[in-house]
Amino acid sequence: MIITNDILDNLVIKEDKLSEKRRMEINAMKIRNPYYVNTTGPTGFTRGEFFELRERDWATYSEDEKIVYEDYAFGPTGFGICNGYSSCPNYDLLFIENTYFMLVFDLLKRENINRNGMTEIITTEKLRDNEELDRRSDKKEILYLLQRLRTVDYLWGFRTMGKEIDKLNIEYEGELYKWRN
Repeated sequence: MIITNDILDNLVIKEDKLSEKRRMEINAMKIRNPYYVNTTGPTGFTRGEFFELRERDWATYSEDEKIVYEDYAFGPTGFGICNGYSSCPNYDLLFIENTYFMLVFDLLKRENINRNGMTEIITTEKLRDNEELDRRSDKKEILYLLQRLRTVDYLWGFRTMGKEIDKLNIEYEGELYKWRN
């Protein structure tokens, strides 16, 4: 699936539990946990060797479930295995049909702007280099897709008067992709 402007313009995003069929498809990908250590103790947010979406887990996804976003899919537990965030980041996962991307974001800036009695939170994050994304002809559209998915995820689906109140800019490879609604 190639992400196009038409897909972005017509995207309906949900945040809920995925269908069992889609969960099974994702779990069958056997995405290795970068923090897995073969011990009996916890080794990360995902405790097993592979990423697993369980029946009770929520995700952010497109109405047809072809696009799925899972934040904090992998991360350290804080038991002294890391030497700061940059050496042990949290990994997010983006699924586009049967392709997945492991993503790491760093916060660059967050500002609050008061407009008409509402506070808009404008966040700028840097996406670390990603070889899978670089190979895609629709890289720019995927970055705009990530803005939409991450914004819904930040707010846990919260809406005020039918509009998102958080705006997300993403910097990738030195280029800033400003919020696009």
